[in-house]
Amino acid sequence: MISTVYQYVRHTLPWSSVELEGFRFDRRFKVVDIDPDLYESATRSLMREYLNPEDSLLVVGGGTGITAITASPHVSHVTAIEADVVVRDRFKHHIAINDVNNVEVHLGWVGDADDPHRPDDVDVFDLEGHTAIEIDVEGKGIPIIHQIPETVRKVFYESHPTRGVPTIDAMKHLRDAGFDIIDRRIEWPTSGNEIIFGVR
Repeated sequence: MISTVYQYVRHTLPWSSVELEGFRFDRRFKVVDIDPDLYESATRSLMREYLNPEDSLLVVGGGTGITAITASPHVSHVTAIEADVVVRDRFKHHIAINDVNNVEVHLGWVGDADDPHRPDDVDVFDLEGHTAIEIDVEGKGIPIIHQIPETVRKVFYESHPTRGVPTIDAMKHLRDAGFDIIDRRIEWPTSGNEIIFGVR
């Protein structure tokens, strides 16, 4: 219930500034908030451990840029895709205030062009040309797994059990796509979300 209400009032809540790994970000204030250092901490930790300067990272579901920008010192380039224009603009703001030169964000959709959830003014984005991918699209990522290009050797996938995608199902689809699961960590203890890391 609280989660449903929050989705409706979220856009009216004020922004607060936080610092993560030396970068500044604006976050929506929440009545019950978490320590900013814990925000996407498992994903950020896995990226620090497993990405390297030869990697080019594609972030599907870029959000406001926290994982993409904090990954930027560890890779050659980051391309992010975000389907919400307001969120994409906040991401661009974060690139600018942090003076990050190897991150770009595009307004785009990954998946079926006929999906009724795709905004009318958002084009389908091509996934080619990267060695690593992060998929965090709030429970809608299973179809994206089967679109991952052969060039991608590393995948970071956030499961969303409360949105109908149990972690075990996500892992099965990743294995079917040729990935060996070598690490997984709890991202959000209250919801059971996990970040799964696989390689091929």
